[in-house]
Amino acid sequence: VFKWILFGQRPYWWVHDTDYYSNASRPVIEQYPVTCETGPGSPSGHAMGAAGVYYVMVTALLSLILKRSPPSFKSRCLRGALWTGFWAVQVCVCLSRIFLAAHFPHQVIAGVISGMAVAEAFHHIPSIHKASLKRYLSTT
Repeated sequence: VFKWILFGQRPYWWVHDTDYYSNASRPVIEQYPVTCETGPGSPSGHAMGAAGVYYVMVTALLSLILKRSPPSFKSRCLRGALWTGFWAVQVCVCLSRIFLAAHFPHQVIAGVISGMAVAEAFHHIPSIHKASLKRYLSTT
């Protein structure tokens, strides 16, 4: 839904539509079947999905592990390692989307922020924690 509301251009489209470049200095960007993007680019769905999924994983692991033990040096190291891993994955996903010329930098940043926001918002809805597979399948 964000993509159709924000409707951001993609680098490939922008290079061919803008008057910024003269015909001689226009960069050559090619699209292939693997990299061909047909929908709007803002925010990045790949960055949003990765941020949402890994945010849930990290926060769930931290709540399970830190609930059992009192704060210690080991728990701080674990927290640091999990969040470092989270941000390493996000940087890799974002850089790959920019490298493929599928997104501009602001689009992947918006994807990460919105993915984390959606994950955090759904974390605070109590009915999600009590939902069964049968209820999930009946609503979808």
